[in-house]
Amino acid sequence: MVQGAVLFPPRAGTATLTSDTGKQQLPVMTMDVQADGSYSLTLPESPPTGASSGVPATLWHSGMPLFCQGRPVLSDPAAQLLVVDGGFYSAGQQRIGELSPQPTALGNDSGLVITLKLLAYADRPAIVQGTLNCTVGSKASDKTAQVTLDYRFKRGWNTVVVRSELPVQSSELNIQGYVTPLQGTTWKFLPTSP
Repeated sequence: MVQGAVLFPPRAGTATLTSDTGKQQLPVMTMDVQADGSYSLTLPESPPTGASSGVPATLWHSGMPLFCQGRPVLSDPAAQLLVVDGGFYSAGQQRIGELSPQPTALGNDSGLVITLKLLAYADRPAIVQGTLNCTVGSKASDKTAQVTLDYRFKRGWNTVVVRSELPVQSSELNIQGYVTPLQGTTWKFLPTSP
């Protein structure tokens, strides 16, 4: 079971969490959200429909458009991964807004650190590793990012952390991806404009 919150504005309803498969938003699970925005969710034990072989790009995009050279290496090419990276919100039977992961930001004299947490399902233990050199925003951008991934998935549900750091003395964005023990995630609710 994981616990978390839906922010802005908190409202009772139903959240449907999805995975971006590249072709569409695939519904993975639904959960009831209390009036204060809190939720408790029992994750399904069986693998969700839609897991695919390969490494989903949402494991490192960190909510921003990145154009990267190379691909990370997956220890078992047959491993299937599914990343829960968004969703939508309903009140009654009416869809009223979108959900996206809520990043936390911490800035100080050293720079800015943004942390994003996602849920991911692995159908077997698997390791995803690699270092990618990327541009931010477009292929021709002069803003660069170095992405270092070290995901060590256990079979079942995992919490993925994507940590982006922009040091004051550098123009290069450093993004690190790793797995932590299972924990709740916080979602940002953006109501649909009337």
